[in-house]
Amino acid sequence: MPKAVPMKLWLKYLESLGLRHVRTSASHYVYDNPERPLPRPVIVRQSKDKDVPTLHLATSLRNMGLNMADFTAWLKEQGR
Repeated sequence: MPKAVPMKLWLKYLESLGLRHVRTSASHYVYDNPERPLPRPVIVRQSKDKDVPTLHLATSLRNMGLNMADFTAWLKEQGR
């Protein structure tokens, strides 16, 4: 399980799932699927040069109905 992942990689993963940046609220990006809205949108801090901590990854994945195994499988497909 990754301890943290680069923000750019996390955003790439969200976009691979069909999520799009729908709005910015204060210092956070809000991602959702316009075609099939999530029960709760995925919130991402605006700092693109930072890493996303594991707790944030796990919470966001759970809100999307996924788990860390799904994310690590995607990482392996990407060669990471």
